[in-house]
Amino acid sequence: MRNLRTHDDRLPVPTATHEHAWQVESRHATSAGWVLYVRCAGCETRRVDVQDHPSGVPAALSRELGSGEVR
Repeated sequence: MRNLRTHDDRLPVPTATHEHAWQVESRHATSAGWVLYVRCAGCETRRVDVQDHPSGVPAALSRELGSGEVR
């Protein structure tokens, strides 16, 4: 039997999945629209979004970063 954990005994820690409640922490105007720095009110996950028009729906520019990953 082959042991798959020989190189690294750490297993991925499962994270709770939920619908994020994104809140804008700050925004900056650019030539492409607005860059939004958002944070989930429930789990402190952060992300960077872009909004090309004031009435448009923001789209994610970055992957989600958990509170332990933000530097």
